[in-house]
Parts: sequence; C-alpha cells; structure tokens
Amino acid sequence: EDIRNKSYNQIQDLAVSDVASSPAAASFLNYPSQITELGIHRLKAVMSEGEVGILFRNNHFSTVTKIDGELLVLVTDEGYGDKSLIVFEMLSVSGDTIYIDGNAKEVEAIVLAAMDAYGDQFSRADILRAQEKLGEQATLN
Repeated sequence: EDIRNKSYNQIQDLAVSDVASSPAAASFLNYPSQITELGIHRLKAVMSEGEVGILFRNNHFSTVTKIDGELLVLVTDEGYGDKSLIVFEMLSVSGDTIYIDGNAKEVEAIVLAAMDAYGDQFSRADILRAQEKLGEQATLN
C-alpha cells in the first residue's frame, strides 16, 4: 500500500494491523528489543555506509544510519534535550546503551555522568567530581 500520503499514526496503524492474525508477529512485537542479531546483521549487509533509513521498532519509527559499519539510531527523546553531545544510540539486541556523538565517537561514561548531573553546562571540574562519584559507586558494587 502506498504510504506517501498517510500520517504517522495511519502508517503506524498499518504496520501493526495484522498482528492479531499472526502469532509469530505478536510474539516478536512483545519481545523487549524487537530486534535480533540476525536482523542487525541483515541491516548492516543491505545498508550502504552513510545511508539513512527508517526503522519501526518498539512501536516507534526511528531514523537509522550506518556509520563506520555500525547501525546508529538518531536520539530524539525529549529526555535528551539538555544533552546535545548525544546524537545517536548504537543499535543492539542486548539493551546495553552506547551513546555516540556527532563525530561518530562513543560518549564516555564520565561525560555521561557529568551530563546527568549538569546537563550541557559542565566544566572540567564537574567532570572530575563526576569521575569521583563513579569511583565511589564502583567501590559500593
């Protein structure tokens, strides 16, 4: 069916309309990450470097791209509005979240901790305090 003239909600309804008639599809949609290692492998195989696509996962459409051989999902959640360094999340089955910056580099845990505490407005001293806090948490575990 042609979806060019449909709204987001109409497309979403189409994407999930036949779930009741397919136990396999219903089972997959109830799977926590709604993606498999095979699915990621296939996407990597068919997507060209730098290509942009749309991924329907967890009842949402997401923008996905392939950079340096990895599949990255554009972070659009409002909760990241004050964390402008975070641009992408690496697509994975495991649920381990790896955030990527605009230069396709992993955002380090210490920087994530500073952003959690101070948003985008943090200094080197804030990073050092966050580093100390991470060290304290590591010794408690």
